Amino acid sequence: THTITLPDALPAFASRPESTKTLYLDFTGYVIDDAGNLSNITPTCPLAGQNFFRTAPFTYEGTRSGAVLPTATAIEDIWHMVAEDFAPFDINVTTIEPPLEDLRKTAPEDERYGVRVVIGFGLTSDGKHVSWFSGGGGVSQWGTFAAEYDIPAFVFSESSRQNIAAQASHEVGHTLGLHHDGGNILFGSIFLGNHDYYTGQEVTPNGQLNEGSYLITATKWYPIMGGVPTASHQGGNAYDSGDFINQWSKGDYSGSFDDYSKLHDGVKEDDIAIMLGLWAGRNYALGLDYSDYGLRLLPDDHSDTPSEATALTFTDAEATAEGTIGKHLTGDLLNEDVDCFTFCVDGAGTLTATVVPGYQGRQEGSSLDTKVELLDAAGNLIAEADLPAGGATASTLTNFRDAELAIALPRAGRYTLRVSGTAHPVASTTRIPDGATETPWQFNDTSAYGSMGPYRLNARLAGCNATEGLPSFRLRLR
Repeated sequence: THTITLPDALPAFASRPESTKTLYLDFTGYVIDDAGNLSNITPTCPLAGQNFFRTAPFTYEGTRSGAVLPTATAIEDIWHMVAEDFAPFDINVTTIEPPLEDLRKTAPEDERYGVRVVIGFGLTSDGKHVSWFSGGGGVSQWGTFAAEYDIPAFVFSESSRQNIAAQASHEVGHTLGLHHDGGNILFGSIFLGNHDYYTGQEVTPNGQLNEGSYLITATKWYPIMGGVPTASHQGGNAYDSGDFINQWSKGDYSGSFDDYSKLHDGVKEDDIAIMLGLWAGRNYALGLDYSDYGLRLLPDDHSDTPSEATALTFTDAEATAEGTIGKHLTGDLLNEDVDCFTFCVDGAGTLTATVVPGYQGRQEGSSLDTKVELLDAAGNLIAEADLPAGGATASTLTNFRDAELAIALPRAGRYTLRVSGTAHPVASTTRIPDGATETPWQFNDTSAYGSMGPYRLNARLAGCNATEGLPSFRLRLR
């Protein structure tokens, strides 16, 4: 029997405890005595030939905003970012160990199941930290989310909080039937080659390109099933400040390809459709078909139409509301989600509407890039915004997901605020350390497909008052 030492206590978090599907982030350490159910995982040196694999309990030695980060706080951050990726789905992302029966589907009628993601360092028999799966930050078995066994995915934790979370979502994507997203890597107009793990248009910090070193200084976008940004160790890389956005994808970025498209005339995987089981029965390769793993979208929380919009309640001229941008499933078709909120005012004034994405009010790790629109009583567009007040610059894009709209309301009446996901072709700047001038360039184009997640809306009025309904008028006849 092989044993591990468990920590005294771990932070307990759960995104949707009522859900029947579970994504368990296991930071407690894990031992596999029999690898028979991990048939496609072949560990390499130093554990090759052994019949067990050990993962130590998670510890963190990195920083956040220059301060040393306790392991418990790092666990909370990682949980929060994985919960962001799965926020539109009916699944409980949790650090609380569930009953074993909540991690395996034991019968066709069994609705309670899920997957374990083991996060920690691998261990050799003499206690040394390793990644027992050589060449990767994590490993999982394809299509095992609804397996009859508890078949874990693994994430090796010598990395930043963001990278660990991104790797966890990536591995869960594999268990739900997804393959890797690839793409053409460009540096300005320089083609660097095709990569099966698309990392967005980025050059690894301090990496070499020809004879110069290049440093990425701004936000980047990449698909969850692409490559996780490179990190050499916990807290010691350029991506530990939350300066990237990763999303589910359907390959609608320039130069994209994936494992499926290589075998099927360029047809690309649709991540959300596959995870929802809409590709069930479609053949991937010889002997491998996509399945329905039982994952479902959450019900819509706010109507798409102004006539059925959620009424905002103002107190001292201010109102707040929360929602989640997801997808609508009509038959086998996925449609974009928008959320409508309505209010009435008694006269002309000004409105400031701000949308900030993020699970439980925290923006870091959000997959949602927000847009807010103002409509009049007839549903006509008055104004829109998809950036924070003052916009965003190429060198400081950590808040580009926010949206703020400040506008004069011309008259009394009914108005609607409409919140949706959007996308930006994120601009960046690279610096060449030999003294040459900075060269602006642009990340690959993206779409709003994967722009999903929770948000908070704040609306403030000035110069007018909110009313419960349309203002009334009295006509005097003479």
